[in-house]
Amino acid sequence: MARERDHGVGEGSVKRQRVEEGSSSAGDIDNPLVPYNDVDEEEDNETREQNNGGMDGDEGGAVVDDDGDDDDDDDDDGEYNEQEASIQRQRKLLEPREDCPYLDTVNRQVLDFDFEKFCSVSLSNLNVYACLVCGKYYQGRGKKSHAYTHSLEAGHHVYINLQTEKVYCLPDGYEIIDPSLDDIRHVLNPRWVRGDTHSFMFQIVMHVGLPGNKLHSWTKTECGLGLLMGLITFLEWCAFPSLFLLHFLNVHVGLNNIQGTDFVNVTIQSLMRVTPLRNFFLIPENYQHNRSSLVQRFGELTRKIWHARNFKGQVSPHEFLQAVMKASKKRFRIGQQSDPLEFMAWLLNTLHAELKTSKKNNSIIYDCFQGELEVIKEIPKKAITEKKESGGGITDGETERGDALTEKSRMPFLMLGLDLPPPPLFKDVMEKNIIPQVPLFNILKKFDGETVTEVVRPHIARMKYRVTRLPRYIILHMQRFKKNNFFIEKNPTIVNFPVKNLELKDYIPLPTPKENEKLRSKYDLIANIVHDGKPKEGVYRVFVQRKSEELWYEMQDLHVSETLPQMVALSEAYLQIYEQHQDWFSGREVLGETMVTKREEIDRRVVDGESSIKRQKLEGAVLVVDDDQQGSSSQRRRGQLEPRGDCPYLDTVNRQVLDFDFEKKCSVSLEKLDVYACLVCGKYYQGRRKNTHAYTHSLEEDHHVYINLKTEKVYCLPDGYEIDDPSLDDIRHVLNPRFTREQVAQLDLNSRWSRALDGSDYLPGMVGLNKLQGTDFVNVTIQSLMTVSPHEFLQAVMEVSEKRFCIGQQSDPLEFMEWLLKTLHAALRTSKRDSSIIYDYFQGELEVIKVIDSETGGDDVLMEKSRMPFMVLGLDLPPPPLFKDVMDKSIIPQVPLFNILKKFDGKTATEVGRPHIAQMKYRVTKLPKYLILHMQRFKENNFFIEKNPTIVNFPVKNLELKDYIPLPTPGENNKSRSKYDLIANVVHDGKPKEGSYRVFVHRKSDELWYELQDLHISETLPQMVALSEAYLQIYEQHQ
Repeated sequence: MARERDHGVGEGSVKRQRVEEGSSSAGDIDNPLVPYNDVDEEEDNETREQNNGGMDGDEGGAVVDDDGDDDDDDDDDGEYNEQEASIQRQRKLLEPREDCPYLDTVNRQVLDFDFEKFCSVSLSNLNVYACLVCGKYYQGRGKKSHAYTHSLEAGHHVYINLQTEKVYCLPDGYEIIDPSLDDIRHVLNPRWVRGDTHSFMFQIVMHVGLPGNKLHSWTKTECGLGLLMGLITFLEWCAFPSLFLLHFLNVHVGLNNIQGTDFVNVTIQSLMRVTPLRNFFLIPENYQHNRSSLVQRFGELTRKIWHARNFKGQVSPHEFLQAVMKASKKRFRIGQQSDPLEFMAWLLNTLHAELKTSKKNNSIIYDCFQGELEVIKEIPKKAITEKKESGGGITDGETERGDALTEKSRMPFLMLGLDLPPPPLFKDVMEKNIIPQVPLFNILKKFDGETVTEVVRPHIARMKYRVTRLPRYIILHMQRFKKNNFFIEKNPTIVNFPVKNLELKDYIPLPTPKENEKLRSKYDLIANIVHDGKPKEGVYRVFVQRKSEELWYEMQDLHVSETLPQMVALSEAYLQIYEQHQDWFSGREVLGETMVTKREEIDRRVVDGESSIKRQKLEGAVLVVDDDQQGSSSQRRRGQLEPRGDCPYLDTVNRQVLDFDFEKKCSVSLEKLDVYACLVCGKYYQGRRKNTHAYTHSLEEDHHVYINLKTEKVYCLPDGYEIDDPSLDDIRHVLNPRFTREQVAQLDLNSRWSRALDGSDYLPGMVGLNKLQGTDFVNVTIQSLMTVSPHEFLQAVMEVSEKRFCIGQQSDPLEFMEWLLKTLHAALRTSKRDSSIIYDYFQGELEVIKVIDSETGGDDVLMEKSRMPFMVLGLDLPPPPLFKDVMDKSIIPQVPLFNILKKFDGKTATEVGRPHIAQMKYRVTKLPKYLILHMQRFKENNFFIEKNPTIVNFPVKNLELKDYIPLPTPGENNKSRSKYDLIANVVHDGKPKEGSYRVFVHRKSDELWYELQDLHISETLPQMVALSEAYLQIYEQHQ
């Protein structure tokens, strides 16, 4: 019997080896970021459970034959033969398959691997799969996992493991091996193929930036090298035109703007032009042993930006920003504008700290940007006395001469700050502000070793700076912003700078190079960050250069447009990156191998040459288990879950719904561990075993293909087998883009536009950064109400309100809004304090002064002063005119909003008759985050309800309340937030009881307004919103 068992295991190993030899993807998929990427954690746990609990046909996501006899058999040999036959049938079913019937369901237009790899149900980041049908992420692919459950619920069957990049069909569980999915793997993890025999020639071409259509530049070279290069280029063009075009693709893609994070966008776009830094992060082997989340996310973002086969024409930095928020302890966060200077300085220093070697304080950051200054500090005699009194004496390098102490030292730098001359105080003859101009060479004199710069911190001193070592990439910072005693002011001075051939040695003294070295002091501009607008309200954009054709592009959020070098030179430069001229050929610099050490060479050799052996050993360990440790039951279970390439559910993969830009959390449990994405509907679920969310989803929705968002393996649920199909590689590439070194060497020569699945064109390397919304809960609510009937909600309203609001009976939206907010607050408030999400957003506070006349008719009055909360402010409209105009038509009066807001200035008296006659004065003591204003249009007299048609002239943006009503003084650490923007405007049309309601709502993503009335939705203009008969308005506070 032991011989038969050994024979069975050996046969499974041989069969698995044959399947892998016939597969083109299983051996080629190599994710250096994930060691042991073929060992699935769930399979190990599953095996342990089976070893403890025996052979369970329903566990592990395996397909079990139900035709076997359920009766117990005392004969061990008969029982084993029956189990062996069942195992053989199951193993055959779970082998990798190439004929998956669900491959036509894969929807590449919905795939997006830019967001965090979290299950959309459990929010776990372990073992996450992406559904290639809907684009959502789910965890696991075993039974009871979220991916498995999603495959059953939604009927989505193709899933890709976001870490191992394997594709599986769920719920069947077998691996899909199909080369049609390679494009998805390339988007998930961009990579290029090694072994290009022409890479040497293209390294030369890339290093000098020679476009293929400019052969006349041969004459610009020295020693005949340019002629030789041009001849090779011409022969290459004649013999291999397609290969030539492939290598001359310039990858420039835009990046997306997340709310208030344009400072991150311009910083990333600028650093992407630094070739050694970009090349270093395009090769994951360079930092695969680094555990820093910031380093890994920055490398992943770099690879996605420079990938030429994205499904969308944009890349979202969501995961990178999450890592930034965590590493900076929320110093830089989504929704809060920051200075790109501070962010770039923090980012470079943090990356250096994470990447530096233990033996020497060096990294790719210092290799690119670090220079050295000689600093001479002269401290006056008064400051010397203060320094001695504070306990500081004269140290090494300091000399005391007469009335000053001279201190000489050397300090490294990553960027140089340039002082701008102050702007003129007076205007010109046309009463317009004069915008001064200054040459860059004038403000560079600060570093000539002779110009004195006065500083006051930590004590008064006179500083002299001299550059002793120039970096390969020099970052210049124009100090435009200065804080005075009251506010931050901006210096609008225009700096006249050269775009090409900035020769520093002509303007500042430089050190003499060594004997075998050459002085490199000439620089070319590659990136220019510009600030537009006021200091706190402005936005940032960046000009970047495309080397292949010497073109310049202006990038702002998602907008990428070609521009002229003259426009770059006329901009208000804030941060600039100049690139040093290098020698004609330096192969290691071209490939970005400056930081490659002997250890990294060995790692690269293992990854490149020995990856197949290593993979084979790992996969053999999955199948061959020691009998003494695991038992024959574990061996048979492992054997029956062999990867398959012929998953029948691959055609259900829908790439159009896949989106990997969001946080990798399970959509059910919000867990981040072991998350899978359903490749049919795109949702995230946790786990893939029985009783997991993915497994349940695969059964309920009939969605069978799930990808693990961490290992990138694709599984078929509920069967549980891994899908090994190269047609799912494009999903893996979108989930986790990756490059090879040879592909990195050709990036600057790529000039081909790429087209995403959504039809948008983009240049890889010039991707826009998406702007994430800070009020997505509003968007989700509106989208839900537009697509789902509110019948159940109305039934609940009728029951709770005791039929105060009924279907078929028109009611006042003011009454319904007040009732709804109060009812939701009562249901959501905590037991300890009278607070809820409703009060947090809508509740403000009023100070009320009530003056009651004396009942005796004398001069005595009774005054009551109190404070009361509010959620809606009612505004009184002036009465309409009694007479008509000369055309016998009713006059429609107009009133500014600020006039009727005077009711709350604390001085204007409002007369009330209930419960007794009194005069009321109101003053706002606390403003809510969302201010609801109610125009009191309807008034009931003795006979009927009449409507006031007065038009209220209100601002759509920037309603500044402090200019019209007194507001309380904020605390020391608080800031007065009295500025609001309109987000919703409810309008009543028609007669009081017969009219209808419609609403204007604002979509922040593109600053557009929409008019909604029942099922009718149409875009409108802000001017039309301001001309409407406003009844209820919601203003959002500036944060």
